[in-house]
Amino acid sequence: MKWGFGIEPALDHQTCIVDLFGRCGMLKEALAIIVKMVILPDSRIRSALLAASRVYGNKKFGEYAAQRLSELEPDNAGYYTLLSNIKASVGRWDEVEKLRRVMTERDLKKKSTEKMEVTHNHELTVKINNTRLNVVRLPTATYIQTDNY
Repeated sequence: MKWGFGIEPALDHQTCIVDLFGRCGMLKEALAIIVKMVILPDSRIRSALLAASRVYGNKKFGEYAAQRLSELEPDNAGYYTLLSNIKASVGRWDEVEKLRRVMTERDLKKKSTEKMEVTHNHELTVKINNTRLNVVRLPTATYIQTDNY
């Protein structure tokens, strides 16, 4: 891209390349892109590597990506949970316990999940991460109301 078109690849371009390599199972190539980057890698590019390593069962790359993600976003409980699951899958229970203790000390919790309710008047209420969506089916349209609480 740089030599052919004179365009310096931005972080978004590199994230796409890492994601494409990862989806093809080319994890070493994806990691090589990250390691050679001039720009500091962000959580999106590391997440692409983590997702690919989960799909292809590469625990070494998954652990690397999850560890870097927990350093980039120390308040994101999801990354600690993923790293803990990777360590548990290879039987490193002492490290799992340590990670869970860190999560407890920092009061890190996974975000709430989805909840659906259907009432007698065909109104559907969906709750996603403390946002309630009321979906009411009318004869010709669907109306969506959002309430934060």
